[in-house]
Amino acid sequence: MSTPSGGTLHQSLLDLVSSLSRESPPLLPVTQNVPCVYLIVHNGYEDVFDLLAEIGYFDKHVQELTRLNSVAKKESLAGTGCLWSALVKGNVGLAEKIIKLSGVGDGGDGDGGADIFNCYDEKVAPSPLIICSQNGVGGSVDFILSKLQEAEDEEKRRIYLEQRMPSKDAATALFKASQNGHLEICKKLVSMGADINVKTSLDNFTPLIIACSVGSLNVVDWLLGESSLIFFDENTKPIMGPLHAACFKGHIEIIKRLTVFLDTMHEWSSWKEALVCSDNGFSCLHYACLPENSRGVLEALLGVEEVEKSFKIRNEFCKGLLLPAGKEKFNAVMLCCVKSYSSSISYLLNFAEKSGPGYVEKLVNSLDAQGRNSVFLSVERDSTPCCKILTSYKASSTIYSNSVSPLHIASYNDNPTICSLLLSSGADVHYKCIFKSKNPITARSIANQRDNKCCGILMSASKRSKGPPTRVPKWAQEYVRDIQGCKVCGKGGKRCGRCKKVFYCGKVCQGKDWKEHKIICKPC
Repeated sequence: MSTPSGGTLHQSLLDLVSSLSRESPPLLPVTQNVPCVYLIVHNGYEDVFDLLAEIGYFDKHVQELTRLNSVAKKESLAGTGCLWSALVKGNVGLAEKIIKLSGVGDGGDGDGGADIFNCYDEKVAPSPLIICSQNGVGGSVDFILSKLQEAEDEEKRRIYLEQRMPSKDAATALFKASQNGHLEICKKLVSMGADINVKTSLDNFTPLIIACSVGSLNVVDWLLGESSLIFFDENTKPIMGPLHAACFKGHIEIIKRLTVFLDTMHEWSSWKEALVCSDNGFSCLHYACLPENSRGVLEALLGVEEVEKSFKIRNEFCKGLLLPAGKEKFNAVMLCCVKSYSSSISYLLNFAEKSGPGYVEKLVNSLDAQGRNSVFLSVERDSTPCCKILTSYKASSTIYSNSVSPLHIASYNDNPTICSLLLSSGADVHYKCIFKSKNPITARSIANQRDNKCCGILMSASKRSKGPPTRVPKWAQEYVRDIQGCKVCGKGGKRCGRCKKVFYCGKVCQGKDWKEHKIICKPC
């Protein structure tokens, strides 16, 4: 009889049981909102449990061993019984005692005693097999599987193995074991007949996808070696495939394993399935641009010479570079710009150069949903290294998003290096737009207002430029007029034809304000 380390609760329960009458022990009270016997089992107080058995408590109150918690202090204990708790805690010896004392030891074919099938309410609580598989409690898993083998009903065995969590993802025991990297438990479950391609109901993830996502390399290697594995089921398309998940989480070794596996299959259809976009429009190439180690991820994914991928595969990857994804319609290079991954940008552009002339220029000048190219996004993030790389690949600096130019943003951010890069690649220093102001202004005006380091560079560029100031788009003029309004009545107005500085709705209001207006207007 084992005795755990002392504690107030343990000693209190031990004293309580010791004081019970041996001839007719009364029913123990509910403690901490759970039955007292359950609390003893849950805390592993085997010495207290043995004392109860010794005084004959379970001869009179055997229902305490099969009783399920209706209300528990912890929600995770609701709908579970003593046997469930003992198995989850890995106390197989105590579990065997519970089954024996409750009158059932034949794997669930008895007359209502405690067994692995009735020790929990499947509508409220997961089976002990799921929890033990999730937590890697190997001893309990072996015990449960041995009891399953003893059960004569094969259909009952299959249903138990494929039982799901009572939660949104509805995961099975094999899924949870794969998610937590418990390889030996995975092997045992599959050998018992668990479906290796089982999907969650929430996102259609399989054990392979979740193992790739969490980085369980040993589980991935084993799953790829199973002949019954379906790499990517196009009929029940998940949110992302195995390669998507590995790229998104940045698991380089798993990416290498997957690319080699697909290449050795010599099935072009499998590669196309692996590269296909997920529901949000992201391909594995897009996901590879997101983790912090994206350069290494991209090298593992695009390093075609390492596994001698076919020309078709290389061509498909190159097409994927231009593919827009998500609501913002970002391509792979744009995603790297948003993350300010200059090393990844350099690698992608070097890879794209192999696709032929003009491909890189087309890639860096693709526009997103707001009309921004890769340079624009890099300027917004104030990333000088990214801007240097992109401008060297002829990325346009004359892209306007909502009439705003990259030069205006660089001037506002007080980044003279980016301003110089933009000017050297053709940015218009005279261009005016509404940027954090009511009236159209140039990038130089922004620098002057903020008195920053860009003033000198923009002033020199303005003097060198011989062209006239770029005309403000008509829609921008109308926008300014609408927000400015008439000085007198506030309605939509037009600029004074002479001074071009004050807005009026018409001659009547202009006449009313002439005394003040003439001070500004007459000199013009």
